Amino acid sequence: MAGSMGGKPTGSMAPSGMVEDLQRQAEMARQTADASATADRAEKDRQDDDVKKREAEIDKLLPEKVDTAFGTLAYPSFKLLYADVFEAVSLKDHFAMGYVTHETKFTDGTVIRVRTFRRAEGDALRSLTPRSSVIEGSTMEAFYKESAKYDRAKILLGLVQFGDKTFGDPIKFTIDNIDKWFAHPDIQARLGWYDNLPDVIVGFLDRVLEDTMSAYRAALTENLKNLLPPLSHITA
Repeated sequence: MAGSMGGKPTGSMAPSGMVEDLQRQAEMARQTADASATADRAEKDRQDDDVKKREAEIDKLLPEKVDTAFGTLAYPSFKLLYADVFEAVSLKDHFAMGYVTHETKFTDGTVIRVRTFRRAEGDALRSLTPRSSVIEGSTMEAFYKESAKYDRAKILLGLVQFGDKTFGDPIKFTIDNIDKWFAHPDIQARLGWYDNLPDVIVGFLDRVLEDTMSAYRAALTENLKNLLPPLSHITA
């Protein structure tokens, strides 16, 4: 007969010890992968908890209700009414422009558009805050004069559009430039227009401007949820 039944195997077979070693290595690799996946899940859960805690702390800084030009509103309704402000902050428009705008309308369709103040403008406006009432020897006449100057600057600075009238920034409004700003021909012309507005309109414009500032501050507060790192990454 050709060949022999009692010869060496013609195929190649690994020793049983080598097979067991490979099996042990495969099992160790599987366990390591499982442990890594478990650790990753635990870390993700910790970060998710951090995010929830952080958002809860930020939410505590936001009001439940807001007094507005349109009455007292629950915060969600306030956000809806001033949605353009919140959207502008989410799009980071305030970084490029230094302010955000809000548009509303009277019932007759007249468009009103106001804007928040740049930092330097806010500093200058605060410098005009009436102080005569707390200064000994001051008169009510002095207080009213200061109040009128503050109110005029606030409205003229924040009002961007009233119906078919639009208003720009002919000159910077800063602490060192307040008198020049008031003396500018464009501002003088605007003052003449402003002084002829009915008190009820002036009051409404002031409230809408205050609402816009409140919405801006609230939007910036909410935006902290996107800017802060997870609490687990903050060390004392």
